[in-house]
Amino acid sequence: HFSAYTKKVLTSFVFWKLFTLVLCSYLGYNLLLCTWRPVGQRSNIPTERIQLIGSLNFIMTSIATPTYGFLSDKIPFRILFTFVSAVTSFIGFVFPFSLDNPNIYMLCVLGMNFNLGGYIAALPPHYMKVFGMKYYVEVGGIIGLANVIMGPICSFFAFFVENSCEDKLFAYKIIFISGAALNIVSLVLSIIFIDFSLFSTFI
Repeated sequence: HFSAYTKKVLTSFVFWKLFTLVLCSYLGYNLLLCTWRPVGQRSNIPTERIQLIGSLNFIMTSIATPTYGFLSDKIPFRILFTFVSAVTSFIGFVFPFSLDNPNIYMLCVLGMNFNLGGYIAALPPHYMKVFGMKYYVEVGGIIGLANVIMGPICSFFAFFVENSCEDKLFAYKIIFISGAALNIVSLVLSIIFIDFSLFSTFI
């Protein structure tokens, strides 16, 4: 059962705007994350480089978590999230043109994972600021369901696009661009976000 506060939040426009922003980001990230390895295997990226990237991804995420956690206390969420969405969108559009260059390909993948680690680290502190210490876990958990739900959907979409095109690399480019476009939606929403202090009226 949800608390009275949470029920009030769930009917607010501000909550659904935040939910849409996070949902689009999750969709974009999942599309990129479920595609980078298979497209590398089908292009001119050496197997050793792909294995190296897989190992470095964990390190990048580990570095990003404290980095973005620190920045989330110093920089307004709107600015931080706009930056993350802009960089991820840029990576998504560059990705299709990096398949002949292992170095650019590696930078794209590592940059994407660094941003993802930062994104995950920045959200909980923001939920706490918006919803308060008492309710942020409950409300943030509802928003977090977007990632759980969208993961399989993104995998199915990528599988569908891949098997619908004879040119597999072209199919992957469509997936990359789709992921980048979704992050642009998140970027726009983060720029026009209304004042989160409106939530204080619900407490």
